[in-house]
Amino acid sequence: MATFPESMDRLDVQNPASSLSIVENYIRYMCERTEFAMRNMTKIVSAAGVSSAEVYVLVQAMSQTLAALQSTVNQLNGQVNSISGQVATLRSEISSVQLQIASLESSINGINESISSLDRRVTALEQAETSTEG
Repeated sequence: MATFPESMDRLDVQNPASSLSIVENYIRYMCERTEFAMRNMTKIVSAAGVSSAEVYVLVQAMSQTLAALQSTVNQLNGQVNSISGQVATLRSEISSVQLQIASLESSINGINESISSLDRRVTALEQAETSTEG
Protein backbone atom coordinates (compact mmCIF):
# COMPACT_ATOMS: atom_id res chain seq x y z
CA MET A 1 0.00 0.00 0.00
CA ALA A 2 1.34 3.43 -0.96
CA THR A 3 2.02 6.21 1.50
CA PHE A 4 0.83 9.71 0.86
CA PRO A 5 3.54 12.30 1.60
CA GLU A 6 2.06 15.40 -0.06
CA SER A 7 0.27 17.95 2.07
CA MET A 8 -3.42 18.20 1.22
CA ASP A 9 -4.11 21.30 3.28
CA ARG A 10 -2.70 23.60 0.62
CA LEU A 11 -2.50 23.44 -3.16
CA ASP A 12 -0.12 25.62 -5.18
CA VAL A 13 -2.05 28.25 -7.10
CA GLN A 14 1.00 28.96 -9.23
CA ASN A 15 1.26 25.32 -10.35
CA PRO A 16 -2.13 23.84 -11.30
CA ALA A 17 -0.55 20.74 -12.89
CA SER A 18 1.22 19.88 -9.64
CA SER A 19 -1.93 20.56 -7.61
CA LEU A 20 -4.02 18.28 -9.80
CA SER A 21 -1.34 15.61 -9.54
CA ILE A 22 -1.51 15.84 -5.73
CA VAL A 23 -5.32 15.46 -5.87
CA GLU A 24 -5.03 12.44 -8.18
CA ASN A 25 -2.43 10.82 -5.92
CA TYR A 26 -4.59 11.45 -2.86
CA ILE A 27 -7.65 9.87 -4.47
CA ARG A 28 -5.58 6.89 -5.63
CA TYR A 29 -4.14 6.53 -2.10
CA MET A 30 -7.59 6.65 -0.48
CA CYS A 31 -8.91 4.04 -2.95
CA GLU A 32 -6.03 1.74 -2.01
CA ARG A 33 -6.77 2.22 1.69
CA THR A 34 -10.46 1.52 1.13
CA GLU A 35 -9.73 -1.66 -0.84
CA PHE A 36 -7.26 -2.79 1.84
CA ALA A 37 -9.82 -2.19 4.59
CA MET A 38 -12.51 -4.06 2.68
CA ARG A 39 -10.20 -7.06 2.07
CA ASN A 40 -9.25 -7.18 5.74
CA MET A 41 -12.86 -6.89 6.86
CA THR A 42 -13.86 -9.80 4.61
CA LYS A 43 -10.99 -11.94 5.98
CA ILE A 44 -11.89 -11.15 9.59
CA VAL A 45 -15.60 -11.89 9.08
CA SER A 46 -15.05 -15.23 7.35
CA ALA A 47 -12.15 -16.43 9.53
CA ALA A 48 -13.49 -15.44 12.93
CA GLY A 49 -17.19 -15.97 12.43
CA VAL A 50 -17.95 -12.39 13.44
CA SER A 51 -21.57 -11.59 14.25
CA SER A 52 -23.71 -9.51 11.96
CA ALA A 53 -23.75 -6.75 14.60
CA GLU A 54 -19.96 -6.52 14.42
CA VAL A 55 -20.13 -6.46 10.64
CA TYR A 56 -22.69 -3.66 10.89
CA VAL A 57 -20.36 -1.64 13.14
CA LEU A 58 -17.52 -2.13 10.67
CA VAL A 59 -19.73 -1.11 7.76
CA GLN A 60 -20.78 2.02 9.67
CA ALA A 61 -17.13 2.87 10.32
CA MET A 62 -16.39 2.37 6.63
CA SER A 63 -19.32 4.59 5.74
CA GLN A 64 -17.95 7.36 7.96
CA THR A 65 -14.51 6.97 6.36
CA LEU A 66 -16.06 7.24 2.91
CA ALA A 67 -18.05 10.30 3.96
CA ALA A 68 -14.85 11.93 5.20
CA LEU A 69 -13.15 11.05 1.93
CA GLN A 70 -16.06 12.56 -0.03
CA SER A 71 -15.83 15.73 2.03
CA THR A 72 -12.10 15.98 1.35
CA VAL A 73 -12.62 15.39 -2.37
CA ASN A 74 -15.35 18.07 -2.44
CA GLN A 75 -13.05 20.52 -0.69
CA LEU A 76 -10.23 19.75 -3.11
CA ASN A 77 -12.62 20.12 -6.02
CA GLY A 78 -13.41 23.62 -4.81
CA GLN A 79 -9.71 24.44 -4.57
CA VAL A 80 -9.08 23.08 -8.07
CA ASN A 81 -11.96 25.17 -9.41
CA SER A 82 -10.51 28.21 -7.67
CA ILE A 83 -7.08 27.52 -9.20
CA SER A 84 -8.67 27.14 -12.63
CA GLY A 85 -10.40 30.50 -12.21
CA GLN A 86 -7.16 32.15 -11.14
CA VAL A 87 -5.34 30.67 -14.14
CA ALA A 88 -8.05 32.04 -16.47
CA THR A 89 -7.70 35.46 -14.84
CA LEU A 90 -3.91 35.36 -15.26
CA ARG A 91 -4.28 34.44 -18.93
CA SER A 92 -6.61 37.38 -19.43
CA GLU A 93 -4.17 39.71 -17.68
CA ILE A 94 -1.29 38.40 -19.82
CA SER A 95 -3.34 39.10 -22.96
CA SER A 96 -3.99 42.63 -21.73
CA VAL A 97 -0.27 43.20 -21.03
CA GLN A 98 0.62 41.88 -24.49
CA LEU A 99 -1.81 44.38 -26.06
CA GLN A 100 -0.27 47.19 -24.01
CA ILE A 101 3.22 46.14 -25.13
CA ALA A 102 2.11 46.17 -28.77
CA SER A 103 0.63 49.65 -28.28
CA LEU A 104 3.87 50.90 -26.66
CA GLU A 105 5.93 49.44 -29.51
CA SER A 106 3.73 51.27 -32.00
CA SER A 107 4.16 54.52 -30.04
CA ILE A 108 7.94 54.02 -29.91
CA ASN A 109 8.03 53.45 -33.66
CA GLY A 110 6.06 56.69 -34.17
CA ILE A 111 8.45 58.58 -31.89
CA ASN A 112 11.45 57.15 -33.77
CA GLU A 113 9.92 58.28 -37.08
CA SER A 114 9.38 61.78 -35.66
CA ILE A 115 12.99 61.90 -34.42
CA SER A 116 14.27 60.81 -37.84
CA SER A 117 12.12 63.45 -39.52
CA LEU A 118 13.44 66.12 -37.13
CA ASP A 119 17.02 64.97 -37.75
CA ARG A 120 16.47 65.31 -41.51
CA ARG A 121 15.00 68.82 -41.08
CA VAL A 122 17.84 69.93 -38.78
CA THR A 123 20.40 68.56 -41.25
CA ALA A 124 18.64 70.35 -44.12
CA LEU A 125 18.58 73.60 -42.12
CA GLU A 126 22.27 73.26 -41.22
CA GLN A 127 23.14 72.64 -44.88
CA ALA A 128 21.03 75.59 -46.00
CA GLU A 129 22.68 77.78 -43.40
CA THR A 130 26.18 76.61 -44.43
CA SER A 131 25.50 77.24 -48.12
CA THR A 132 24.19 80.76 -47.44
CA GLU A 133 27.24 81.60 -45.31
CA GLY A 134 29.72 80.46 -47.93
